[in-house]
Amino acid sequence: MENSLTSLDQVLALSPETAFEAFQSKHSVEKVIEAVRNEALSEVPDVETRKGRERIGSLARKVSESKTAVVKVIDNALVDAESQVKAVKATKKHVEEQFAGIRSAVLKPRDEWQAIQDELEEARQQGILSRITNINQIGNTTGDETLAELNDMAEALEMMTITQDDFAEFTGDALTAKEQAVKKVNDAIVKCVEAETQRQALHEQAVTNSINEIRLTAMHALEENVQAVRTRRETLSQLELDEVFYGERLKEAVSAKSDAIRQLDLLAEQKEALALPQENLIEAPQKMVKIPLWEHQHLQARDATLLALEAAGVDKWAGYDDAIAALMDSAA
Repeated sequence: MENSLTSLDQVLALSPETAFEAFQSKHSVEKVIEAVRNEALSEVPDVETRKGRERIGSLARKVSESKTAVVKVIDNALVDAESQVKAVKATKKHVEEQFAGIRSAVLKPRDEWQAIQDELEEARQQGILSRITNINQIGNTTGDETLAELNDMAEALEMMTITQDDFAEFTGDALTAKEQAVKKVNDAIVKCVEAETQRQALHEQAVTNSINEIRLTAMHALEENVQAVRTRRETLSQLELDEVFYGERLKEAVSAKSDAIRQLDLLAEQKEALALPQENLIEAPQKMVKIPLWEHQHLQARDATLLALEAAGVDKWAGYDDAIAALMDSAA
């Protein structure tokens, strides 16, 4: 077809299908172009005349018309070719889809099996990760746990075994989780022990202060009158000692209360005796010494203090014997 195109009429007679094939190479139109060129340039019109100039324009229009005609044939061939390409592409797409469907049908049993395996693997991993999360949660404390509860948590972590069989590729994560949980629980135990120690120390001090306050009851009553001493004694006798508060020192508190009541009784009796009229006293002849009133009152108060100390068992206190020995030495 390439060598058979020699004139414009042959080109115009081509169908779109044959034109597309004919114009596969630019050399197919060389003879047609050459024919148009020879015809257009074979004349040499006189440009000096109007007719000659019009002839030049006529030849140029004929060349343009030839070009338009050939290009139109080529365009029609291209449109037809594009239509054919589109149809071929549609066929191509259909082939791809059909073969893809066949391939999917072939792969479906294996894909379904793989999906099940993936679900099982996901469940396996989630199960292990959930157990690791539980290990982490064991170490989470609120600060409100008792020491016994914390010790139970520590024991549970201590008894927990981390093996490759149980945690597979997450064994390292499980060991780290256990280590961190143990550290958090141990830290909480240390804080709890420190807080308990401080609480016990404060409680022990409170118990000591309470027992000392009971022991000093008679001392506080030295400057009071008989009625006030009796009232204080009655209040102390009605005082209930809390077993929970005193704990192991309850006996000590009971003893202190008993001693204080006895001291108050002695102090009240002594104050009553000192308040009796002189004529009711049977006295043996004795030498009299005149002393100022303030010194007399001071000696009375010191005597009451001594009686209270003796009633409390001062002779059993540490240093009592040394004090008596020093007093005897000074008197000698």
